[in-house]
Amino acid sequence: MSSKKASEDLWAKITNIESRAQSVPQKPFEPSALHVILSQLAPHFYTQDQLTQLQNLHQQQVKDEELENNKVNDETIVAKPPSPPPSPPPQLPDKFMNRIKELNGTDIKFLMKKELFETDLNPNQNRLSMQESKIGSEFLTEEEKEITLTEREGRQLVGMEVTVVDPRLREFTLSLRKWDTKKKEDMKKKKKKREMMKNKLQQSSDDGNKVEHCCSYNLVTNWNIVVDNNNFEKGHILHVWSFRVDAKLYILLDKP
Repeated sequence: MSSKKASEDLWAKITNIESRAQSVPQKPFEPSALHVILSQLAPHFYTQDQLTQLQNLHQQQVKDEELENNKVNDETIVAKPPSPPPSPPPQLPDKFMNRIKELNGTDIKFLMKKELFETDLNPNQNRLSMQESKIGSEFLTEEEKEITLTEREGRQLVGMEVTVVDPRLREFTLSLRKWDTKKKEDMKKKKKKREMMKNKLQQSSDDGNKVEHCCSYNLVTNWNIVVDNNNFEKGHILHVWSFRVDAKLYILLDKP
């Protein structure tokens, strides 16, 4: 009797567990990338319906990956078009070529197409500015580059003496100097900092406006004379050339 009673009790417990398991709501099957992998390793853990769902998910993943690869390839092709060939330099008029031959000039180079701005014509500025990044040829030696940056006491640039030939073939002696706007801004900040320390102000000197790092070559000293003699105006275009006479640098200004 005791054995029969024990069997009945065990069966009652099993029945109770099964009824409780059936009463718990089953979470619907949600196909995922992890299930796709597991189903390939152990398909016996899944029903046929679940395997069908996972197979469909896998096929969709393959299609999505192919579309993404094609999209990346298309973007790569569009992002890297062939570089256009560099524009040929303009033709130097015969009058300038003849003048260069008279001087036994050599090493003729086209530097840039320069549009004149208000700052180029301002008498207080007295300089023609040529942005370094827009100059299309290397026209200075390494030694000359150093000279254009040389400073006297008081941080006044010495520069390099050059001969400028204007559109009417007249010659002027000017100084070629290289200006670094970042360096100038750093100097301004240092000066401001000294003034603030002198006045015992507890404020950082780095609050000033940031200036983009930009270098330019400038023709200075007698530039106003060149402007006055040629009636240069804002918007005028100059073709700037260089050549050499016995290694001395000449800058030629052609107004087409």
